[in-house]
Amino acid sequence: MVRWSRWFMANSHKDVGTMYLMLGMWSGFGGLNLSWMMRLELSRPGMWLPSSEVYNGIVTLHAIMMIFFFVMPVLIGGFGNWLLPMMLGSIDMSFPRLNTF
Repeated sequence: MVRWSRWFMANSHKDVGTMYLMLGMWSGFGGLNLSWMMRLELSRPGMWLPSSEVYNGIVTLHAIMMIFFFVMPVLIGGFGNWLLPMMLGSIDMSFPRLNTF
């Protein structure tokens, strides 16, 4: 059985980095679905979505999701907490409690 407190109260840079990478992965799938919705609408305009306002909302949501919930967590959180300390050879981040706030 998985102990959920390990993930919600993690101090390890690898656990925090893994959570950021998982958030980025799920958000990437959500952004991919929004991209498919945009492509479906552009293949036959007006057939799938009721108005252009909905399409503009999907474009905006896709941009926000891909930038703030895919690119930034993966690059800054994932690689900054997971890959960079291993490349430097450090056992943990200098201030591990900063990851939990």
